[in-house]
Amino acid sequence: MALSIENILKKAPPVIFIYGEEEFLISSAFNQMVEEFVKKFNSSNDLDIYDSDNIDLYSVIDSCFSFPFLGEKRIVGIKNFEKYFSASRSKKIDEKHPLVKYLISPNFSTIFIISAYIEGYGGLAKELSNAKTKDKALKKIQSAKFPYNIIFEKAALLEFPKFYEKQISSWIKSQLNGKEISPEAIELIMHQTNPNLRDINNELQKLLLFTEGKNEINEDDVATIVGISKEFNVFQLQKAIGKKDLSESLKILKNMLRSERQEILIITMLARYFTILWQLQEEISQGADKSKLASKLGINIYFFDEYLQSSKNYSEQSINNIFNYLYQADKELKTSSVVSLIIMERLIIQILSEDGN
Repeated sequence: MALSIENILKKAPPVIFIYGEEEFLISSAFNQMVEEFVKKFNSSNDLDIYDSDNIDLYSVIDSCFSFPFLGEKRIVGIKNFEKYFSASRSKKIDEKHPLVKYLISPNFSTIFIISAYIEGYGGLAKELSNAKTKDKALKKIQSAKFPYNIIFEKAALLEFPKFYEKQISSWIKSQLNGKEISPEAIELIMHQTNPNLRDINNELQKLLLFTEGKNEINEDDVATIVGISKEFNVFQLQKAIGKKDLSESLKILKNMLRSERQEILIITMLARYFTILWQLQEEISQGADKSKLASKLGINIYFFDEYLQSSKNYSEQSINNIFNYLYQADKELKTSSVVSLIIMERLIIQILSEDGN
């Protein structure tokens, strides 16, 4: 059965499977559930948490079958269950294994929580909860790798499918405890932080501490916390390139590389930028709705007109050429002894030499 985290905490099913492709969200949900269940059932003395790097599943199941000593329920958890199978080929589970028997007939005085990072089952929990797609989901479960097929069938499911870049902006807003955040601040976070939720969350936690007592987070706050210049960063570089301002682009580039090595970040973000411009050209020619298109491409609606104007400065052939320049610069940075500033300056000049015709 597929449930929300709130429903799982309320119903306290005997077996819970937290899975998906967002490691940070899986880990956070696991920790939250353990904390909430321990509080709810007074189970601090009836708690056993295992990590799959080094566990004996027989001992885990024995723990599940044990009755609580002082609390109302025993809480047993396995983190990173997927690692159990990759750690050793000798670790095998078949239909006769105590885990399988336990899943079929669990101890209702125990809450057994399993978490795993697994690919290939995106949307399964949602499909199970929808009458129209339930049969499709059941077929997925039947074809799932053992013992996940049994776990999917018997456990309450909480899925965290892969987050796409266009979803990150909304997720950032949801993590700020009601604080407002400016579009520029969101863009700066996304441009200057690794595109994974754990790293972004680390920056957000620092931002919340730094802006305690304030109702809004702005670009200056982000620049201070991330440790960059408000004027000389990849976000501003991207804007200058979009406007085809060579002087400003080179000025920002030099200042960025003067303080720290950011060449690979710049190439990565420019590749993303020109991918968006290329997609924007394709979609806008078909008369796509502005707000829907912004959402589809992961563009903050606040900056949509800016992206649109920039897309007019580069033709489709120009963007193809630019992708080649980016590839060559990346290769040269990794293999050549040429000074990185020279490589990057040449890259900027090549990009801005392209036209919009």
